[in-house]
Amino acid sequence: MSIIGLIGVLGLWPEVWIALLSLTATLIAIGIFIKTRAYRPSSICGPQRLPPDEPIGPFLFIMIGGLSLWMLVPTLILKLMHRGVRLEDIKPTNAETVILGIVGGAVPLFFMLLGTFTRRQRGLETLGFTSRHFKDALAPALAGTVFILPLVGWVAILSEWLMRKYHVQHPMKHELLEIMDQAPSPLLKVLIAFGAIIVAPLFEEFLFRGHLQTLLSRATRHPWLAVLIASILFALVHHWSIWLPIFTLSVCLGYMYERTGNLWVSVLMHAMFNGFSIIINLGSH
Repeated sequence: MSIIGLIGVLGLWPEVWIALLSLTATLIAIGIFIKTRAYRPSSICGPQRLPPDEPIGPFLFIMIGGLSLWMLVPTLILKLMHRGVRLEDIKPTNAETVILGIVGGAVPLFFMLLGTFTRRQRGLETLGFTSRHFKDALAPALAGTVFILPLVGWVAILSEWLMRKYHVQHPMKHELLEIMDQAPSPLLKVLIAFGAIIVAPLFEEFLFRGHLQTLLSRATRHPWLAVLIASILFALVHHWSIWLPIFTLSVCLGYMYERTGNLWVSVLMHAMFNGFSIIINLGSH
C-alpha cells in the first residue's frame, strides 16, 4: 500500500497528514542537528582522506577519467543506436533515456573503482568505501536522511514559490519521474528505480564527494569551501529548475562525508533520498 493509500484508509485528508509528517520530521531534524552539535564549525573536520605526501597524479587520473567517460559514453551509445542520424537530431525514447542513464553511470564507476584498486594503495580505505565502512555507515546515514528530507523539502517548496512568483516556466517533475509516470512496462519502472537508488548514488558520490570534494579539501585546506564548491558543481549538472534543492542536498551530503570520512554515509543518504522521492511520486497516483 502506498503512503497516500494508507492516509486514505486512516481517514484524514492527505494534505493534513503530509503537513503533520513534515512537521514531525522537521522537529526530529532540528533535534538531530542540536544533539550532534552540527552547528559547531569544527564539527565538519573529519579524518584526512588524501594525505599531503600521497602523489596526486593517480587520483587526478581516476577522477578525470571517470568524468570523461560520464560525458562520452551516453553520446557514443546514442550514436551507435541511431547510426547515420546527426546527434542533434536524435530524440531518444523513454527506454533509451533510462538505459543511457544506467550505463552512463555504471561504466565510469567501474573505471574509477578499477583505477582505485590498481593505481592507489589503500584507495578504498582512505575514501571510506570498504565493507567495514558500510557497516559503520548505517546509523549516521539513517539519522542524516531524517535530517535532509524535511530540509530539502522546505527548500524545494521555497524554490517552487519563487518560480511561481516570478512566472518562471519549469518542468513539474524530474525527467525520470515523468518517464516513470508514463511507463507502461513494469520492467522500465524497475530500471528507473535501480538507476536512481543504486547506480546514481554510487557513481555520483564516488565522483563528487569521494574525488572532487576530497581533492578540493586538500587543495583549499578548508573543508567548508570544498563542500560548497563541490555542491555548486553538483547542482549545475542537474536541471536548472532544481538547482536550489539539489545544492542543499549536496551540502548536507558533503558535510556528512567530511565529518565521518565514510563515503558509504553519503551514498546511503543519497539512495534513501532518491528512494523516498520515487515512493512519494508513486503514492501520488
